[in-house]
Amino acid sequence: MRDQRPADPSLRRALSAWRADVEMPPDFRGAVWRRIRRREERRAGGWLRLGDAANQLLGDFRLAAAVPALALAIGFLLGRFHDRPTSADSERFYQLAYVDSLDPYVLASRHREGP
Repeated sequence: MRDQRPADPSLRRALSAWRADVEMPPDFRGAVWRRIRRREERRAGGWLRLGDAANQLLGDFRLAAAVPALALAIGFLLGRFHDRPTSADSERFYQLAYVDSLDPYVLASRHREGP
């Protein structure tokens, strides 16, 4: 990396002696941080606001633990009701099982030796 210092000794002395005597406006640092936060919010868009809302909502431990437990219980119940056979399905199954038990060809195929 090149040397960043000026080569001219008089310029170097002038730069090292230079001081800025500017009065800072009141609440300068606070205004800078507000601008930074605003820019980050614009960049993050709705995700930052969504994350803040989730933090506020799930900030309480009891609520944070209840939400997954409730989702698990609802999923379990929906799975149970979805997988339950209808009475028409079970009736058809038993009818076919009865016919198969009486059909001699089906009985013979069950007792046939494998190849």
